[in-house]
Amino acid sequence: MKKGFPFPMSKSESVIGWVWVFVHSFALVYILSALYNYVLPSMGIKYTEAGFNVVYYAVSFVFLLIFLFRYLRASFRNFTSNLIDGLSSIAIYYFVYNLVMFLISLMISKLLPDASNPNQDSINELIKLNKNAMIAVSVLLAPFVEEVLFRGVVFGTIRKKSVLLAYVVSALMFAIYHEWQFLLAGFSWKLLITTLTYIPAGLCLARVYERSKSIWPAIFLHMILNFVSVTVTIGL
Repeated sequence: MKKGFPFPMSKSESVIGWVWVFVHSFALVYILSALYNYVLPSMGIKYTEAGFNVVYYAVSFVFLLIFLFRYLRASFRNFTSNLIDGLSSIAIYYFVYNLVMFLISLMISKLLPDASNPNQDSINELIKLNKNAMIAVSVLLAPFVEEVLFRGVVFGTIRKKSVLLAYVVSALMFAIYHEWQFLLAGFSWKLLITTLTYIPAGLCLARVYERSKSIWPAIFLHMILNFVSVTVTIGL
């Protein structure tokens, strides 16, 4: 393990975590789709995309809370014992992320003025249709699940071997996770570029995790970023 970075995840938790990275990212989508398309209609239960997202993230939220509880508790203790580092990391990388994304958005608007992010467009539409459900997903459930998986499991376990590789792999996996269904539906260079715009968030959140020595500041920063995005979408 690299010096100065406590990683209180046991070997069994790491294995469970890696398995769930792929279950959550790929398999769970198809399992729930089958449930919503074939089982629930026969029971007279109406399908909604917002409801699908709530269930999708809630399943992983509960799973991770149960099976990685020891890691989450130990990481929270690290947060409370390094509170200044945690809070300052949130503040610093909130600013860094927004600055980087402002510059990237400016560049994309100049080079690809008609480019759009299909994942974000889909989320924005769902927020407008079912505000409460999507606020729960975007602000509470998704940040917890994604940080535990992509920073806690992916970044944390790889970092024991290579810091650089941990940043690269976790950021790429985080980016692909958000757009892979759209990329499979029809590849384009514009879509690839919008996929890569998730990398700054992945890098900043990983740095927050590393600097604060706890997964919780990364979760809280992710929640803040998503909350700001949601408020812009609903016009608050």
